[in-house]
Amino acid sequence: MSQLKHTEAVLKERAEQLRLVLEGADLGLWDWNIRSGEVKRNARWATMLGYTYEEIEHTTMQWSDFVHPDDRERAWASIIEVLEGVRRPTSSSTGCSTRTARTAGSWTRPASCSATRQAGRSGCAAPMPT
Repeated sequence: MSQLKHTEAVLKERAEQLRLVLEGADLGLWDWNIRSGEVKRNARWATMLGYTYEEIEHTTMQWSDFVHPDDRERAWASIIEVLEGVRRPTSSSTGCSTRTARTAGSWTRPASCSATRQAGRSGCAAPMPT
């Protein structure tokens, strides 16, 4: 087996493992590419809020729209602190808890954990596009 084929097989196996973990734990997932601005979410993330996967947009603006107006400033401040290296991302649900809109017009407070995948030379998260 060539190195490329082996690497592809390992990646496929890891993707399947991640899918099973998320499904088994009943977790919603979002992944924000700060450089491009794209936000990827899984179907469970949408259904936790009462939406279908097709109804959600893959943007930070939609996330911001879902956050309760009284929580938005604090939520964005928390994100900026992580991006600027002021504080580390949370590894538990004790980080920045926000009320999030559901389709029925009610609010929920989902547990939210975060991690920074890509750090710059300073150790901070990769910078946002300008």
